[in-house]
Amino acid sequence: MVPEAAQSANALESGLIHGVTAAGVPAVGVELGSTEPSQVPWYQGQGISSVDDLDATAGRAALAFALAGAHGSYGVKGTANALLPSVAAVSGHP
Repeated sequence: MVPEAAQSANALESGLIHGVTAAGVPAVGVELGSTEPSQVPWYQGQGISSVDDLDATAGRAALAFALAGAHGSYGVKGTANALLPSVAAVSGHP
C-alpha cells in the first residue's frame, strides 16, 4: 500500500476496534494456525483478546471463552499466553 492508503486503513481498523470496545462488547482477533505473518501482535497492541488457531477445536473453544469474557492471547503460536483460558478467567453471567 502507498503510505496514504496504509494510514487510512490503520485509522479505519483502529476506529472499528475502539468503537466495539467502547460499547463494552468483547472483541476477539482471530487467525488460522497457518496465517503468516501473524496478526496477534496487532491484536495485542489494540488491547483485545486473540485466538491464533481458529481452525482447531481448541481454537474454537478459546474463541467461545474469549467472547464470554476471558481476556488474553490463546492458541499454539509463540504469542499465545495459553492454549485455553482458565475457567476462573471467564466471568459468570446467568
